[in-house]
Amino acid sequence: MNKKMKNLICLVLLCACISCSEQKEDNTLIRYDLSQSVKLNEPEIIFGFDDRYPVDIKVKDSIAIIIEAKNNTSFIALDINKREIVKYFGNKGKGPEDAQSPDFILSTDFEDFVIFEDVNLGRIMKIHVKGGDRFKIEKFIDYPQEIFPGSNLSLSSNFIVSRTIDWDETNMFHIYNRTDSSVIDVGFYPDIKELSDRNNGLAARHALNESKNRIIAGMFYIDMFSLFDLSGKRLKSVYFSDNYVPPLAWNENNVYFDWEKGRKGVNVYPTNDYCYLLRSESVDDEGKEINHLILVDWDGNPVKSYLVPEDDMSGFCIDEKSKKMYVIRHSVTDDNEMFYVVAYSLEGL
Repeated sequence: MNKKMKNLICLVLLCACISCSEQKEDNTLIRYDLSQSVKLNEPEIIFGFDDRYPVDIKVKDSIAIIIEAKNNTSFIALDINKREIVKYFGNKGKGPEDAQSPDFILSTDFEDFVIFEDVNLGRIMKIHVKGGDRFKIEKFIDYPQEIFPGSNLSLSSNFIVSRTIDWDETNMFHIYNRTDSSVIDVGFYPDIKELSDRNNGLAARHALNESKNRIIAGMFYIDMFSLFDLSGKRLKSVYFSDNYVPPLAWNENNVYFDWEKGRKGVNVYPTNDYCYLLRSESVDDEGKEINHLILVDWDGNPVKSYLVPEDDMSGFCIDEKSKKMYVIRHSVTDDNEMFYVVAYSLEGL
């Protein structure tokens, strides 16, 4: 084979390689179309607060456990059927039944109590919702030092998924094995290396289902979620709009997300068979939002999506027994600030 022929063959192979590279697509990155979402009916108002500041909610057996801020107690127990307060509890302090900065822990494995973490106290606690110990707060497990201090925890019988509060520019979240105390670090996706504070800008909320070997990570500020297995392998990522990553802006010291065109983000709530995603998109400078509730299976496949009537919401949960989504609605009218627990029916839609 002469030199000219060799050069020609090399050129053809090079062109083929370039062509393949250009045509290669990320088949793990998928778009879901929300244009056919079913609109939910207006919600039913369960209870209103004019002297409390509720921020998050969990419902078990018609009892809502609500985290409140700016008060001397941390929790409110609300009977949804009777529409009355059962108890204010969890004094602010350091005692065995006190709390300072509680955050709910998501779990599909434990039905008789609500779990929360309190980073300021270094505790993982449980609230009984049944029996003679109803509304008693007590220790659930020791807070693993390998993932302390953590945030946005999801917990199963053998695993904890969390992200660190400390400065971490390498990992989006951690998978902690409760059996052998090992930790798997999971890197950012998408990994926007130019971003000055990736730990905050690429923060994730986690839904864990150990029986399905799945983790779903919804993003605080990015219009997508990602699906992982319990080895930390990313299986696919799903986005909902073309500009799912916010544009970047620069100042003299940092690179940050530019919110001039609005914020988008995805919250998560796991159940045994499905994961519910609450997608929020701000559409103007006054805070008006478009919200979608998206039901996916534990392989990340869409089952149904709902358009949620405009609401200023600060927390949500799903009660599969009653087929309802409960949220905390914030309302300000004529200098009067109110908070409401409201319920959206998902029945028959």
